[in-house]
Amino acid sequence: MKVKTISAILLALFIASCTKKSPNIFTSSPELIHIHNLADKKKTDSLIYYLQSTDTVLQARAAYVLASVQDTLAIPTLQKVWDAEQSIIELRKNAAFALGQIPGSANALLYAYQKESNNQVKSFLIEAMGKTFPATSFESIYKMDDSDSIIAIGKAYALYNIVTRNLADSLTIRQTYQLLRHPSNQTKLIAAHALARARNIKLRDDKNYLAQLVQHKNPEIRMAVALAFRNVTSEESFNHLKSLGKDKDYRVRINALRAMRNQTTDKKTEPLLLALRDTNKQVQVAAAEVLLAMHSPQLLDSVLQHAEKAKHFRTQALLYQTAMATRPDAKTILSIKKIYKASFNPYQKAMLLAALAYTSSEHKFLAREIMFSYENPVQIAAAQALVETHYLVDFPDSLKQLYAIYFKDFATKKDVPLMSIVGSAIADTTLGYKTIIKDYSFLKSILKEAKLPRDNESLQSIQQALAYLEGKLYQTPKNPYSHPIMWDLVKALPGVQQATVFTNKGKFKIELYTNEAPGSVGNFVDLALKLYFDDKVIHRVVPNFVAQTGCNRGDGFGSEDYAIRSEFTHRRYQTGAIGMASAGKDTEGTQWFVTHSPTPHLEGKYSVFGKVIEGQDIVDQLEMGDYIIRVRLH
Repeated sequence: MKVKTISAILLALFIASCTKKSPNIFTSSPELIHIHNLADKKKTDSLIYYLQSTDTVLQARAAYVLASVQDTLAIPTLQKVWDAEQSIIELRKNAAFALGQIPGSANALLYAYQKESNNQVKSFLIEAMGKTFPATSFESIYKMDDSDSIIAIGKAYALYNIVTRNLADSLTIRQTYQLLRHPSNQTKLIAAHALARARNIKLRDDKNYLAQLVQHKNPEIRMAVALAFRNVTSEESFNHLKSLGKDKDYRVRINALRAMRNQTTDKKTEPLLLALRDTNKQVQVAAAEVLLAMHSPQLLDSVLQHAEKAKHFRTQALLYQTAMATRPDAKTILSIKKIYKASFNPYQKAMLLAALAYTSSEHKFLAREIMFSYENPVQIAAAQALVETHYLVDFPDSLKQLYAIYFKDFATKKDVPLMSIVGSAIADTTLGYKTIIKDYSFLKSILKEAKLPRDNESLQSIQQALAYLEGKLYQTPKNPYSHPIMWDLVKALPGVQQATVFTNKGKFKIELYTNEAPGSVGNFVDLALKLYFDDKVIHRVVPNFVAQTGCNRGDGFGSEDYAIRSEFTHRRYQTGAIGMASAGKDTEGTQWFVTHSPTPHLEGKYSVFGKVIEGQDIVDQLEMGDYIIRVRLH
């Protein structure tokens, strides 16, 4: 039976069983569908026409989708929204959001703010100003009255955006500290996140604004405060971090450990080593990651002792990476290879191979694993380790001739992601492969295996390598439009579609926002109906960040032969948010992730199309190598 026929049957069965718990705005409005199609095809001129419609619903939706299109041509018409007497609040909110997503909209935002009277819309405008204003205009943001909670939230996001743009100065930080005292918890949370994201700025908590939140009843505030303390180096801040490192919420403990890395005291090693025995595996992993970042020679013996006793594979592998980064020796390598050869877990093997990136002595072993392993995560990890050996201080240039032979051999596997890693080394002008590789037909042969948009990200490094070897100028390819929104399916869904994700650790229930992100939801539901997610591995877990799945290779490079457009909505990346993974705007495919905690830095960059409504504790237990049993809609 053809796949198309199977899909049609599944769709018919689904439609028959679907109970519409919330109205779908697309079922009775062909023009709303048309607006989303125009956004999907990036037809800005036609969307501008809808912005000038007399139908305020269509106007509001046109403004809404322009936030995803992000075309500067729309700025003047978006600004005119504030000149129309009949403009509704929803339209102005959407226009403000869209302007914040479009570079060069600062003047339009200032014009809109001067004419706006509604605090909700003002909050959107202020947040957008933080994304687009030049540093010379920040004073107008600082002066805004934040006594109203809604305005204060917008101001907190504005300051957060200034910080993440690396444009913050002492006045920005002072303003952010002040918002830590605001009655609104959401304002406190975003302000703390802003302080945590500050770069090249040493904070002073001399008024104890952060310290006063160490025992706040909201764990999301505590974890943001913990991370903010990484920018405050003092004995008092270290003591606060020690306290937060014992918090009942594992996510707070993780952030406290990460913040300890920046503390100058030698006392930080004790809590880090102690955390390697934490009851929560993600806390162990976070502690091991910090130790790897430090790789202190004074801790080498302790690290090796903990590595020998570690029961969790990620913790153990990270500790061996730390030992190799500190001082690679034959005994440690022997221990790594012994565990590697006894393992049947491809993710454990991949992480152990990463430890061999700190020595060039194991290049033959790495090359053999690339050629003869049948596990994608292992091949990719071995290739990455082999490439990283180039950057060792003692790497012998004489090896490059042999590596060039390896690279040609790897091409016989006809694996595009694998060769993209090779391509990154060849394209690096500091390594000098242009004088070594004269026959680069092996790279051209890989281009024949690549498919756009599936291999868009991988293809780029291969093309860069070829351009370098041929002495040509490289131009980044554009992802082609390839996957229209599946409206027959989308119209059959309720406005909020529910589903249950069954994993080997348990199940969690989610809801998907059809009305807000029809392309993303339609894509997800279509894949679920085709049983695509069944048996898919959780290939990526970052402690207190995300758990990610949907890769058909299991190594993060997998997708299908299409890409959907990014859909940016008003939704926040809160705990349990479901987002589409991507390699850049409009490159989303089959991979998706769930967040462990608020992650505001993803907002406006990654499509958020759902959230967990039951079973977040199951999401928190997922680790690399776990898997989805099935996803069922209801």
